[in-house]
Amino acid sequence: MSEPLEPSARRTRPHIIVPRQGRDVGYRGRGGGKAPKIRAIGDPAAHVSRLTREFIQARELALEAAFELPEEIQAEGFTLCVEGWNDEPGYELALSSLDVHGLRLLTVLPAEDSRPQQALVWVPHDAAGVFLRKLEDFAAAGKNERLVANIAALRLAVLRHFWQESEPFPETEEPHWWEVWFARLPDNPDPSEQLGEVCRELGLRFHEQTLGFPERVIGLVHGSPDELGRLLTTNTVVAELRRPPVVSEILDDAELERPLAEDLQERLVPADPDSPAVCLLDTGVNAGHRLLRDSVDETRSVLASTTGADSHGHGTQMAGLSLYGDLTATLLSSGEVQLRHRLESVKIYQPNRPEISPPPPLYGALMASAASQVEIPRPGRPRVFSLPVSTLREDNDGRPSSWSAALDALSFGTDIRPTPNGLELLGRPNPAQARLFCVAAGNVRYDQTSSNFLDVCDFRSAQDPSQAWNVLTVGGYTDLTELPARPEYQNYSPLAPQGELSPHSRTARTWRELWPSKPDILMEAGNLVVDGYGPPLTAEELELITTSHRGGLTTANATSAATAQAARLCALVMDRYPALWPETVRGLLVHSAEWTRPMKAALYAKGLKKGDRVRLLRRYGWGVPTEERVLASADEDVTMIVQDEFLPFELRRGDISMRALRLHQLPWPRKRLMELAGRDVRLRITLSYFVEPNPSCRGWKQYQYPSHRLKFALKKPNESAEDFQKRISREAQEEEDNPGRRRRESDNRNWLIGPRGRERGSLHADMWTGDASELAHCGYIAIIPVGGWWKSNKRKDRLELPVRYSLLVSLTCAIPTDIYSPIATQIGIGTEITT
Repeated sequence: MSEPLEPSARRTRPHIIVPRQGRDVGYRGRGGGKAPKIRAIGDPAAHVSRLTREFIQARELALEAAFELPEEIQAEGFTLCVEGWNDEPGYELALSSLDVHGLRLLTVLPAEDSRPQQALVWVPHDAAGVFLRKLEDFAAAGKNERLVANIAALRLAVLRHFWQESEPFPETEEPHWWEVWFARLPDNPDPSEQLGEVCRELGLRFHEQTLGFPERVIGLVHGSPDELGRLLTTNTVVAELRRPPVVSEILDDAELERPLAEDLQERLVPADPDSPAVCLLDTGVNAGHRLLRDSVDETRSVLASTTGADSHGHGTQMAGLSLYGDLTATLLSSGEVQLRHRLESVKIYQPNRPEISPPPPLYGALMASAASQVEIPRPGRPRVFSLPVSTLREDNDGRPSSWSAALDALSFGTDIRPTPNGLELLGRPNPAQARLFCVAAGNVRYDQTSSNFLDVCDFRSAQDPSQAWNVLTVGGYTDLTELPARPEYQNYSPLAPQGELSPHSRTARTWRELWPSKPDILMEAGNLVVDGYGPPLTAEELELITTSHRGGLTTANATSAATAQAARLCALVMDRYPALWPETVRGLLVHSAEWTRPMKAALYAKGLKKGDRVRLLRRYGWGVPTEERVLASADEDVTMIVQDEFLPFELRRGDISMRALRLHQLPWPRKRLMELAGRDVRLRITLSYFVEPNPSCRGWKQYQYPSHRLKFALKKPNESAEDFQKRISREAQEEEDNPGRRRRESDNRNWLIGPRGRERGSLHADMWTGDASELAHCGYIAIIPVGGWWKSNKRKDRLELPVRYSLLVSLTCAIPTDIYSPIATQIGIGTEITT
């Protein structure tokens, strides 16, 4: 891999929004695929006899427990734990056969260490005979072989089987709060209606607000494990069990001098009332602050018995950064300061509340309530939500949570539907109502000295809800390394070198590979100081200056500060390019980011493999976006933006199949690229789209979290347009016929990451570097759909719902040249200079 190209510093051209739409290219899957592995059973009759006894015993135990409850809340079935074999890997359970004929697959637990694969299946009493006949048919005639042969044991599911956390199941008998995920069933589509009655009968405390998704209703219940276990015998069917999130503590602020703020106030020109807004989801805001009062439109709260005022300080700090960025340069300037966006605030968190043992908030529901509170009075306003708070948990492995899934649903444009018992996020989505959230990756806390802060950051997992697919997840870096020559700093030095990851920033290095790569970008988050003996300390000189809730100025740091600055950039994009979708704004910030020199040294190290780079992306994201790069192109560094939509699915022979992929012929500066033969150029592609979430642990291969997935492919230099269409259609067919199989990658020597590493989550990016004459022949890009739960769950109500996506393509040359004008001329737009 050649050395990275340095983008131009002089950026005076507007990005090119390409008016051309792609065209559909149809294809047909061939059916078939690799046959599943089936366990050889020497004595089928004996195997079935044992499984039958285990099934009957599980049912009898369930009936016995249910009869102890009042009849009106008794379960009308039981949850069966179906176990695979653990003496030999590869014999996977036939999950699709456990989700038919009245059976409902609730949860799939993958095999780990000595535990075999397990599937939790709801068995209505009137469907028990169907399951037993499947067993009998295998013994008598060898039918249902894959289903029955791959089952090692059957048992009644108990509470610990539903536990989804990586930490051990809590054995204590002390009561505490649990996040309980209830299943929606055909005869009980809304279990929240019975939850209150059931909990009162069982003597359990519960949070009255619930949060609904397409297949789950999430509630908070308080009790000991034994007390909670009685829920399994009721008509509210438990599907999963998790620990509720607890928000990380937020540090208070210290006051700086006020005179500079008074001077700046006199030079401010607020944005117009209908300008885009950053909506802060934090501790509230001091709307009377002299630097904020003319820019804050809404101050609300979703917390009972509170106002939108900020009694803590964190929200007001983030308000200043969201409006101005770091105030250092602005305070020292002397001219007029024209603002381009405005602020809104919804309080979602108030530290140190006086209640004793209150129920933990259901943060997913709070997100939906917060969005409603600002959207109802200003429904059409362009806005970006800034969420700088996260949970205290240390064991986030990238799996969806109720909080992250709620953010994904809101981002996708899912309707917020109030119910008597809470909120539901399961109506037909409206892409025109898509929302953009900037979310903090979470902060590292140091309680002892460390020889390598990067190791500490890499082993501190990014916190919930930063794993949400559709959000812009923001980590931190730092350029702040200069300490004043004062006695108190005589023995101290900055912990992180200039341009390196901020010591405050968490990463996703510990997440499983199948989850999205986070963070997406980095922004300034400040530095720490060390003396070689004690733990790292903060220093206000290595932090960002912002507004204080006490009326003056203060400093802020960490990924909350980085997130506020990212939200500001998003609002500036919305002001400059009002036609861009939220998906596009997110993609543009990622697309415009560049790695600093220390980051490039790591990513382009000699001998580094593509898999190693993918892992480094989980530390550095795609780098640091600047206001200049986000808002404008240059003659030799041009960004093209395509916004398009299509219908990827169709109903065929009673099943849902892929209908078409999308092909784009871009306005390619072929002649100019040929003139640059022998020179290296860089092609950068970013594909950004939102997915509708389905947060249930029903297995990853078939019952997936995203509604759909997309990927991109580039025409090869020596490939005709016709051959390119044939190749991508053939590869798409193979992937549909063999979902989950790792495919053989074609030549990807020029790609920085490659297809295997970039196709995670709902934002895919990569860079191609090579000779300009080769790139001259690569002006076609295909967008290829990949099945998700819309397809696997046969959601016919989604067939006519268009899938939107944003495709961003940049061409960069390291020498002065004009590749901008040939592109602009092809699509008939001007090349006027921006100011």
